[in-house]
Parts: sequence; structure tokens; C-alpha cells
Amino acid sequence: MECLAIWNKCNNKCLMCSNPSNYDKWGDYGLKNISSRIEKISANEREVYLTGGEPTIHPDFFKVMDSLKKRCSNARIILDTNGRMFCYDDFLNKFFNYSNIEFQVSLCGQNAALHDKITRTRGSFNQVVLGIKNILKLKLNKSEVEVRVVIHKLTLFSLKNIYKFVSNDLMGIKRLIFIFMEYEGMAGKNKKTIGVTYNEVGPFLEKIFRKTKEAPFEIRLYHFPLCVLPPKFWPYLWRTLPEKEITFLPSCQKCFYKNYCLGIHRDYLRVVGGEEFKPIKKRINLKISDNFYHPIISVN
Repeated sequence: MECLAIWNKCNNKCLMCSNPSNYDKWGDYGLKNISSRIEKISANEREVYLTGGEPTIHPDFFKVMDSLKKRCSNARIILDTNGRMFCYDDFLNKFFNYSNIEFQVSLCGQNAALHDKITRTRGSFNQVVLGIKNILKLKLNKSEVEVRVVIHKLTLFSLKNIYKFVSNDLMGIKRLIFIFMEYEGMAGKNKKTIGVTYNEVGPFLEKIFRKTKEAPFEIRLYHFPLCVLPPKFWPYLWRTLPEKEITFLPSCQKCFYKNYCLGIHRDYLRVVGGEEFKPIKKRINLKISDNFYHPIISVN
């Protein structure tokens, strides 16, 4: 996968953003520079990940999209977005020109009170909900929508309600992903407000997963080492962090399942510490896949 950050600004000010507060002053994100970067992407690339900031507010966003489709016509475009621009018809309708897109849309709460508190942007909840519904109505060829929820102190007590809201109000999405926060960028700066530990999260996930058999979409968990959750959760875990951001403790070498584990985010160890992480020395009957990112299919 080719990752392409195309904009360094955002129309939200999320408390848990992993970008630093001065990110909007970094780099050259003009169309000429981005076009040059696109030309370096292999024409046979299968996936191109567009991120930011918020990529959809780039003043030349659709020129970037056109350049990508021209350069690697068969590539799947993965768009990391807060979804707000899709509430505008003029913006939305231009997507009829495209196909094979994965929309990864962030949702910070089940209502405006919580969502807008976290994004620090009034009206953002109503816009993203309308945006998701509008994307679903497009029914673009080979395209799908996933909703992403970052777990931190302000969302922890609402995870069950967020799950219920997505299930009832956003029918048609492909998957719902719960992502444990990263202690970097603005999230690290706001750790006193939003910081949470793995031990605190487990009981709240239990409340959600009592109903997962009824889920009308796939559910995934990102950024969780194996040892912080019971084995019944392992089939939902995916490894998504880059290798440079994770590490293992010396005691992890004694774990029977280290080869299937994400590892521990370096910033988590720096901020919270490593007392929660214990090597697993009990044999568990697992069904293993050949997919590095999703190694455990089932637990018996």
C-alpha cells in the first residue's frame, strides 16, 4: 500500500488527533508537489491510502483524485476522512466519476454533545452522519464504507451507545472499527483529558461483544496487544501499526503467541508503562490464517 498525505490542515480539532498541534505548518502540499509524488507511485499499485489532515478539504482534492486514477487506474483508493464534506451535494456528486474507493470515516460519539465535544467543532456530528448516509446512497462500484471510533476516556463509557447508534442509524456500512488511542501528537498533549489504559477498556468491550452476533457489519479492533484482552476477542484483532511504532518487552519472548501479536505502541510504554503486559503461557486452540494483519481467525 502507498500512503499519501495530501493536506496538513483539518476542519476538526480532535482531542485525540495523532498529528501534532503545528502539523499545519509542515511540508509542501501544493498540487505541483503532490502530482510529483503521484508520478513516483507504481502504475501497478493496488492500494493508495489518502490521509492528512483532512484530505477532502484540499483545494485541489479532485485534481489529486483524477491524477491518481490516471496514474494507477486499477488501484483501490482508501480515503481517511472525517466525512463532513460529504454533506454537501456539490462535493458529493463529483464522486460519481469514481469507483473502487474505501471510505474510512471517523465518528467520535453517538450524539452531537459527545462528538462535537471531542472534535471541538460545533455541527460536526450532524455533518458526518449526513455525510456517511450520503456516501452510502452513492452506491459506487466496488466501494464500501467503514466507521472508525477511537477509544479514549471520553468515548469509553459511550462505546455501547455508539455501537447501538451505528447499528440502527448507519445501515449499509461494511465494518465498524474500534481503535485504541495512540499517545502521540495532540492525543499525547491531551493525555490528562482523554488518556486511558487497556485494563480500563476491557469491561466496556465486553458489553458490546455480547451482541456482536447480531451486528449487521464486520467488527474489528485495532491497536490491541493479545495479552490485554481475553482470547475470545482475538479473532477481531488486526495488526495495523507500522513496525517502527511498536515494540515488545523482554518478557514477551516467553509468550506462546508473540508471533501473532501486534506488540506494544512505544508511546504507550513511555506514557503509561508496561505493567499490564504479561506473557501468555497457556495453550489455546487457535485457527491461524496466512494474513499477517489478521493472523487469528478463531479461538476454540
